[in-house]
Amino acid sequence: MFKSTVKVFMAAMACAAALGAQALEADPPQVLINSLNSVVVIKLSDGGTPLSAKDFKGSRFMVDDSNYAHMVKVSGVAGGVRVEPTATFEVGSYDLVIDTTKGSITVPVNAPLSGEAGVLEKQTEALGGDKGEAMKDLGLTTPLPRGAAKYQSSVTLADQYTVGQSAPLPVPEVPGATLRWVVNGVALEKEAGASDYLYVFPAEGDYTLQLQERAGNGAWETVSTSTVLAVEETPVTMNAVRGQFITFNAPDGYSKYTWTLEGATVAEGLKAKLRFPNPGTHVLSVRCEGPAVGPANTFRVARYEVTVP
Repeated sequence: MFKSTVKVFMAAMACAAALGAQALEADPPQVLINSLNSVVVIKLSDGGTPLSAKDFKGSRFMVDDSNYAHMVKVSGVAGGVRVEPTATFEVGSYDLVIDTTKGSITVPVNAPLSGEAGVLEKQTEALGGDKGEAMKDLGLTTPLPRGAAKYQSSVTLADQYTVGQSAPLPVPEVPGATLRWVVNGVALEKEAGASDYLYVFPAEGDYTLQLQERAGNGAWETVSTSTVLAVEETPVTMNAVRGQFITFNAPDGYSKYTWTLEGATVAEGLKAKLRFPNPGTHVLSVRCEGPAVGPANTFRVARYEVTVP
């Protein structure tokens, strides 16, 4: 599913902007999905009044005129809708059209699935394409501005990366040139024999990436600069009974797990049994380190938003 089926994400954002005048509002106004285990709750309101679960009438998961409703499970909940990827979900950019008794609203969905190792590669291989071209066709990339024409078609970076995951930073094949990547002013070191630089984004936020070339006098000159965004995984949202114990399961495949609640460490290990004595929305996170597969310095932070009435 490439150019013929997936349109550029920016077009979806423009479509969403055009809906600004309608009474229906969505929170968040756009959705990022980085994991097949993501569960997103979109709050819907009509003139400031939250919608009920009964107001939900149906949905469409659109790319141009094609409906990929089989890729997501959308259900009405108090105050909005719940969105979950199905087993058939694919990398891409979509328009989620939500139909309610108060009208319809479109929420752009950007799904790089960067938390799922190898998903884009497998999707690209199945269609016989190139990963870089696939990312462009799927609306998940933005070309780098360049200071030298010879790099004009050589480098493409994703708009967003997931915190903790290893991101390849490609090096153009330019005969006689020595190139390197610099992230937030710090030059990266490339592993011996590797064709690309690998960088793990340590925290959420904006990052400045520079591609530099060594000049004849030994100085490094910047030939392209780009700003990308590192984001955390979309939290799993759930409700809990006040004071009742809940067992949380972390993603497997790691050797170390640290659970934090409101910033304080509360447990270690693959599972955490916790209860929430106070009403409100509580943020629980588990940092997963020491992956069984992949670069040793990668990690994952899974988050849960637990609401206690």
